[in-house]
Amino acid sequence: MKPVGDPIAGIIDGYSPARDAGLRVRRADLSRVRPIRWAWQGRIPIGYLSLLLGAEGIGKSTFICWMLARATRGELPGDLHGEPTRVLIVGDEDSFDSVIVPRLHAAGADLGLVDTLSEEGDPLDLDRDSYALRELVGQGGYKVVFFDALLDTLGVDVDDWRSKSVRAALRPLRRAARDLDFAALGALHPNKGQRTSFRDLISGTHAFNASSRSSLLLAAHPSDANRRVLVRGKGNLAAVPPSIEFEINGRDMKINGHEFSLPVVEQVEEGSATVEELLSPQREAPVRDTLAEQIDRIGTGEVQTRAEIARALGRDPSDRSVGRALEQLEDEGRWLKRARGKWQRIGIGTSKEVPMSKSAGPAVSKSRRAA
Repeated sequence: MKPVGDPIAGIIDGYSPARDAGLRVRRADLSRVRPIRWAWQGRIPIGYLSLLLGAEGIGKSTFICWMLARATRGELPGDLHGEPTRVLIVGDEDSFDSVIVPRLHAAGADLGLVDTLSEEGDPLDLDRDSYALRELVGQGGYKVVFFDALLDTLGVDVDDWRSKSVRAALRPLRRAARDLDFAALGALHPNKGQRTSFRDLISGTHAFNASSRSSLLLAAHPSDANRRVLVRGKGNLAAVPPSIEFEINGRDMKINGHEFSLPVVEQVEEGSATVEELLSPQREAPVRDTLAEQIDRIGTGEVQTRAEIARALGRDPSDRSVGRALEQLEDEGRWLKRARGKWQRIGIGTSKEVPMSKSAGPAVSKSRRAA
């Protein structure tokens, strides 16, 4: 005998009480399964909402212009690599014509693939304008849509400290990204003061981070004041990718007869910094101290690769803790980074004798730019 009110039994019989309420069910089907696609491998998934956190003055706008420029050239690793991508910028934190366009130009973007919303009319409200946004993205063929800042698109009546309110406000954007197959990236400012976890960084309710499938943090490098680092703080669609490290330098350019001094991202490379280090840069793990001492003992005075060092210690060549320990040794003036992935122990058969003890302090100033 069928249970009373069993919706599955009702569907099998050709009738379901759920249908009267406008509800439908869809059975699991392997034929519909597709892999996750990435606008930037491991960092920005297509069909989902992602977040970018960065404090004021850290260079978030400059970094975004670099990233979007790479997208327009098809240079980002991922499923759009080799495919020049149309991007849409939503927001007015910076002047589009006076700030964003010159920075995109300096970053090498194909400006013919970059659009922004017209300043005519009211600012975008994700709830009120959800249909118009879908129509715009669909007709424009945008694969990356950047919201600067995401909070500005939620509408004046949305309480950004109430989880249910934020989830409801973001739902139209999440569904649009899924249905139209584009990557939505929203910028947010982090909380100030002491934070003990990545989720505590986000100003307002934790629903922002919960609604995101990949949340990124842009911050100062924990051991090099001249560099910035991008790490993924939250993500459940792929393994944690390496951090991205870079410098922001000035470049003088003439545009339309006017002189501009523009910030540009340079010396980009993969790194080993973690979100935990960025949240608590003053905290040193004892295991890293031990590993640093082990590395120091096998230094030959010749240039050694990180992979060779890892193998000598019986570790996997991709073990990031080896890289972090080497950076610690560089900070202490005992090792020097000669090139990407190449290191040298200083003080063993070299012209610069550096004491082995940590208390002696750094004898060689760290300069990635020179390296």
